[in-house]
Amino acid sequence: MKVGIQLPNYTRPLSDLALERLRALQPQVLRAFHYVTAEQLQQVKGAVGTPLLLLSHPLTGEIDPIPWARELIYAAQLAQGLGFEVWLAPVNEPNHQDGPYADPASWPRLIAAYGALLALLWVNLPDVPLISPNLAVMQNDLLMATQLRPLFQRHDYIGVNSYWQEDNHTSPDWGLRIDKFRAIYPDKPFVVLEIGDSTPDRPSSDRAARIAPILQSF
Repeated sequence: MKVGIQLPNYTRPLSDLALERLRALQPQVLRAFHYVTAEQLQQVKGAVGTPLLLLSHPLTGEIDPIPWARELIYAAQLAQGLGFEVWLAPVNEPNHQDGPYADPASWPRLIAAYGALLALLWVNLPDVPLISPNLAVMQNDLLMATQLRPLFQRHDYIGVNSYWQEDNHTSPDWGLRIDKFRAIYPDKPFVVLEIGDSTPDRPSSDRAARIAPILQSF
């Protein structure tokens, strides 16, 4: 099991505080959106070496395959040139309630656009492992994972999220929701792209105490 963190979601250089945290945590995996810069990657390289880099594209509107592919390919090749191993999780939470694909009636559009994006990535980054979209918890995620199974199966890994509040970290509907996805994809390896305890006002130490056993269960 490898554990990682998300790089800050901006293009300016990493702050001294961010670099200090990187050095302290020594993550094995870094996740970043496609607009990560060469300067940021050089900073990371100096702080922690070249861990595995997971690149995603934030879903800010409907998928436009050609520009999205261009941006992901550029970021991936930039990171590879600096010595990073790169994996792609091309689309983040397509089922999110605030996104363009929340309604199952829109999923044929998602299948067409995302399939075209995958085709461009396969041609230009044939050796880069692909992770299926991680899905927002409890927002038709199991329905999407089931109905879009032929599309998700075309990835090297299945991406999932794990979130909870209060004491739901051991619930199969929340913290252990990955087990539901294992039932849908029994023969595929998984990558947990997001994990967290969103209980309001809970101290960081209490959050960490719940996250640690969940990570061990994966």
